[in-house]
Amino acid sequence: SAAVYTQTTDVETEVNGIMTYDREVIKFDENRLHDAVTKLTTLYGAASVETPFVDGVIGAPVYYNVMGIRFDSPQPGINIVKEADGTVKKILHTSPI
Repeated sequence: SAAVYTQTTDVETEVNGIMTYDREVIKFDENRLHDAVTKLTTLYGAASVETPFVDGVIGAPVYYNVMGIRFDSPQPGINIVKEADGTVKKILHTSPI
């Protein structure tokens, strides 16, 4: 799941922007907002280029569940997979019936 805040300023009759319509007043505590964004964007680790290392095998994919817990193999449910080339994808892994 995700949240995207697209309205940076208030517009006409809407008042849910980060700044007022005239951009004179920032309505959020900037440090608190920065900390929240940083926490969300680094949930699965810092943005960097790395070589995955799993069970002694360089280049093996790394699996995370939606809570950010790392696994060596796919788990039932939604998995976030970081491939050796740095690409990330989501997969739905179902248990055998």
